[in-house]
Formats: sequence, C-alpha cells, structure tokens
Amino acid sequence: MVQIAGCGERWNRVGVVKPTEWRAATDAVILASRLIAKPGELLVWLDEPCALTVAHRAPEKSLGIRIGAYTLVVFDQDVQLLKTLPLAGTSGEEVGSWLSKQGFKTAWKTDLPASLSHAALTNLDRTISNVHETIGRIAGLTHGSSPVHTDPQTLETIMVIRLASREGESARLIVLGFSPEGEQGEIFVRTEPGDAEPSDLRLAMCEVAAKSDVDAQATLVELFLHKSLEQAYASLSREWRSRRPSTL
Repeated sequence: MVQIAGCGERWNRVGVVKPTEWRAATDAVILASRLIAKPGELLVWLDEPCALTVAHRAPEKSLGIRIGAYTLVVFDQDVQLLKTLPLAGTSGEEVGSWLSKQGFKTAWKTDLPASLSHAALTNLDRTISNVHETIGRIAGLTHGSSPVHTDPQTLETIMVIRLASREGESARLIVLGFSPEGEQGEIFVRTEPGDAEPSDLRLAMCEVAAKSDVDAQATLVELFLHKSLEQAYASLSREWRSRRPSTL
C-alpha cells in the first residue's frame, strides 16, 4: 500500500477566495502558461524560484511563471533568476519585445489581464505548490508512479500510478492530483481500468480552506488521500491464479 503519512508536512495554508476571482486567476495563469510551454510540453514546480517551468528545460536559460506575483521569469541552468517581467496589464507587444530581448523567439500578441485578485493568485500559487510537494512525496515512495506534472492548458496537476499487469490483461491506472475546476479547485483520486467501473473521488479545496489551521488542512488532505487510494487499490485488485499449461 502507498505510504501517505507525512505527505502533507510542507503544506502551506490556503484561504477562501471568491469563485469568480478564482476563475479569473486560473484563466490568467493558463494564458501565461502558453508563453513558456510549446504544444505537448508539461510543467513542473521549482521550489527555489517558486515558479512553474517546462519539464525539460533548455540547457542555458529557461522561462518560468511565478503565479502569486503573476510574473514571467528567466532563470539560468542553476535556477538562478536573471530577469523578471510583471504580466498584469502588459500588452502583447510589450511581452513579445521583452521575450525577444531575452533571446526567446515568439509571435505573442495577446494582452494580459490587468485586474486580478492577489488573494486568488496567492491561493492558486500555494495550491499548485502544495499538490506538487504532497503527491510528489507519494510518487517517491510508490512503485510504478510517474513524476508530477502540470498541464499548461488546464493547470490540472497529476501523478499516475501504473499497477502491474500480465500479458493480455488491461492496464490498471490510479491518477491522483488537482483540478482547478469548481469553486476553488479539487484534489482527486480516480481509477482508469480497462475492464472495471472507474471511480472518481474528490475533495473540494474550499472545504480544505475552511479549516484555518494549517495542520488541520494537511490532516484533511492526508486522510482523503489515504482513504481514496485504499479504495482505488481495492477496486483494481485482481486475484491472479497460476495458469494451467495448455493441453493438446
């Protein structure tokens, strides 16, 4: 069974924000993510610069997004900050010119939104950081797990556990992560079996945020992940019997 205890050790407290402000912040960060990610690329979280960046960074310098400050950043191969550009209210022309000066080719022409809730951006920043850290710890202790990635098109952040299968049997997958959909996003655990009824368990982040104590928030998330993963493994369990040799 997956080790869950302690996965929320570095949980940063999130607060309650208005759904409309949450949606605006999410849409703005998705728009900004297109500045740094090419089609098909995924994002990862870097703790030191507190930024999202592409999973396979360039050898010399790379782009990232600091969500809380809604800022575009350039850092070197050692993840040291080189340049920053505040994005709120910046015109597409200004963004394109700045990127060109930093040595990045772009055809960007879209203006960035100016009116964004600082509280919503801060909560989105903390939530994505929390999820990368929390399920990343689970991934590090779980056989068959993938790295944690964020989809720049949706900000859905997931890790996949692939259970062992024998030849001829359908794949069994457990997906856990975060979706920004809903009032303030949701943490979820779902199964994707080929031969059974899939399950989809969710914990609303507004329910987590309603607990003002950071330890209470982390405990609620850990308990949800523990129960949900236990249920997911049970739903995908198979009784493997020795195969009898064929007879002619």
